[in-house]
Parts: sequence; C-alpha cells; structure tokens
Amino acid sequence: MPHYSALNIPSLFFSFGVAAALFARPAVAPDLDASVEVSRAIEPAKHPTLIPWLEMNLPFEDVASRSGVSGLDHACEGLKAWAQVTDVAIVTTVPARVEGVYAALMRDKPANLHVIGGFKTHFDLRPTFHEAAGWERLARVARRVVALTGNNVVVLENETALGEFHGGRSPKTLAEISAVLRPLAETGLEFWWNMPVVLLDTPSNARRREETAELTRRVYAAVPRSRFLTGYRAWAENPLAEALRGAEVQMHETVPESRTIEKLQVRLAGPPYSGGKRFFTPAEALQELSRRKSAACIVYTGETDWVRVAEEFGRLMRVDPNAARRQ
Repeated sequence: MPHYSALNIPSLFFSFGVAAALFARPAVAPDLDASVEVSRAIEPAKHPTLIPWLEMNLPFEDVASRSGVSGLDHACEGLKAWAQVTDVAIVTTVPARVEGVYAALMRDKPANLHVIGGFKTHFDLRPTFHEAAGWERLARVARRVVALTGNNVVVLENETALGEFHGGRSPKTLAEISAVLRPLAETGLEFWWNMPVVLLDTPSNARRREETAELTRRVYAAVPRSRFLTGYRAWAENPLAEALRGAEVQMHETVPESRTIEKLQVRLAGPPYSGGKRFFTPAEALQELSRRKSAACIVYTGETDWVRVAEEFGRLMRVDPNAARRQ
C-alpha cells in the first residue's frame, strides 16, 4: 500500500467544517422557512472534501446490499460510517419517495452530517427533456426536498431523462430550455446536475459533443445557481482517457470550472467495469484526490459497497490521519 503523509482531519472534516462553506445562511429562497440553509459557492480548498453519493431509487426492501437489511437501514449504516471522514453526503431517490426517504434519514442520520437530497427526473420528463409541466412539478418536489433536509442544494439525476438526447434519437429543441427551466430558477435553490455535461461523439451521433456542450450552456444560462457533476476522471483506468481530457477542457470553456464537481467511481475491490474501465479503490482514490485543486469531490460507490467503502476510507485515515495527501 502506498505511504500517505497526513491530512489534518479536524481542520477539514469537523462538524460544520467544510459544510459551512456549502451551507451558509444568507438570503432564504422564496416560500422556504428561515431555518433552511442556503448553499454558496464552494471555495478552493487545500484538500478536497469527500461527498459520498447513494441512490435510493427502489423500494427500501430492494436496495439492501445483504440479506435481511432494509435499504433505509443500509443507507443510515453508511451515513454513520461516512460521518467519520466527512460532514456532507448525497442521498437521492425518486420523486414519489421523497417524503419517506428524507423524513427517515433526517431522523436517523449522525448529527454532524449534512444530507444533500435530490431525485431522478425522467419520471416527470416524458416524452422529452423539454417537458414544461414536468419541470414545474419537479420544482415543487425540489422545494419539498429542501424543506425536509434543511439544505438549499438539490441534486437532479438526469441520465435516463437525457438518454434519447445523448443517443441522437430525439428532437433537439434547445431554444425551449430557458423557458421550461424557469420554475427551477425561480425557487432560488442551487441545483447540482448529474448530466448534462460535454460528452464524446459516437458513431451514431457525430455531433454529440457540440450538442451536449450547447445543452449544458443553455441550462447554466437558464439556472445560474447550478453545478455540474462531471466524471471525466471517474475511473482509475479508462481507454478513452485522452479523448475525455478534450471534453473536460470544452466543459470548462462552456461553464466556469468553479461550477463543476468531479466524481470518482470507487469500489472496495472487484472486476473492471465495461469497456476496460476500472474502479478506483479507496486507497487509489485518496492518491487521486491528493492531486486535485478543487474543494470537493463526489465519491460514487454504488449500493453494494456504500458501507464498506466508507469503512475503508475511515480505516485508511485512522492509520494515517493525513491520508489524502502523499509525500
């Protein structure tokens, strides 16, 4: 195992530490209780904050990583482990389960851990991503997420909703974006978008890179309080890494780099993903994070490794408290 020099965990991960940069108390969004905290820009930090992300899209009983453990218990067990190494986590669900998921998580989560909520959008954006009535409904759901979590940040998971757009199989009526996203902008919330981002061209869509750049540009113009989850360096090994560097440069030309958040795919162990891509291990992720200049990085573990990856990060950091920085 590589040797790590120390990271001053108390200065970075203490309760309401880096989260204070994420969740301050300036103006409150319309129609929200004054106790709701409002996100402000993430300032560059010496060491990136780990922001683990769990998707709870299935009924509680179907999300568990092992027999006899409900998805909700599994989520809370992971949050308790993550609270040893960070003070903020993302848990997303589907619009229909917002009430149950966040009421339970906020009741059972560690006191020092902030939860960012969010949801998959495709249930309300059919037949197209430009469904105006769908965005009006989702704006209302976003307000409810914030009321439950107490944090003015909402993650929008759009991978399925944008599937046809990315595949070149749907009309690209980009001119409609500004109008249909107005309900989001009017909430005053900050939205973190898992897609759109600038994507590579494919044999079936030779203009995908330019089209996704234009979509991202228009989304940011319509909803300026936005950040975009990228994932260009998400994999420890990726045969498309060189091409993705070009897409990353174009992404940072499309929206300010300060409005993007990198995402790492991390697993405890296991075989490579499809196409020759390989997950980071927690130790490799710490090495990768030590080279970053950004303030925060999302750690996506999948459901099965949600608890075990958190425990391994905790073990590495206990062995060497400054584990996120190499000598």
